Amino acid sequence: WRAVRKNRNYRTSKQPRRIYLHLCSLLRNDSDYRSLLRTLLHRTERRAVLVWWESMSIDATTSSLFVVGTIWAALVLYVVGEFGRSLRPSPSWTRPVWILGSICYVCHVISAFSLHHHWSHSAAYVYTATTTYNFLGIDSGLGLWVNYVFTAIWVGEGLLPGRWSRPVNRRLNRVVQSVFLFMIINGAVVFVAGPQRWFGLLLVAALLTVWWNDTETFSR
Repeated sequence: WRAVRKNRNYRTSKQPRRIYLHLCSLLRNDSDYRSLLRTLLHRTERRAVLVWWESMSIDATTSSLFVVGTIWAALVLYVVGEFGRSLRPSPSWTRPVWILGSICYVCHVISAFSLHHHWSHSAAYVYTATTTYNFLGIDSGLGLWVNYVFTAIWVGEGLLPGRWSRPVNRRLNRVVQSVFLFMIINGAVVFVAGPQRWFGLLLVAALLTVWWNDTETFSR
């Protein structure tokens, strides 16, 4: 028993010394020291990258929700505003709601350029071309310029007093409505998937119903 106990105490007392000697041997050998240092740095960098990626994922999720939320809010307000314009007489809330929709759309454009494209036209062009190719098989970023024109039309439509007075230029009205319908179908139906596409189809159906009733009103 004394021999076993003595041997156990010997092993216990020698364990820290063995670790110390092993570390000293690593420090004496340059290659082993570099390997150890490289391993520690690799683990540290990996941990730092994981922390950075998690934070970026949270930021990306938040920014994506803001970008997506503003465009859907803009589309809903636009449909509500068009419904107000179809009524006779138009309610007093029609133009404020319509302009609020255009403001949401401008916020969508600004947030998308700031958070996703970092104010780079080239990055936005490449993203547009890639998205168009993935959905339609056409490698072109022309849609970005179409978005620029559409933004100008949406803002100008809300700011120009002549577009809200009676009588309305029906021919110009149909052209503007065709532009909006084309952009909404592409942005809310073609270039989205899942529940967003169904919601986009619902908005398109509601918008066409509003315009159809408005056309019947003018025909009387």
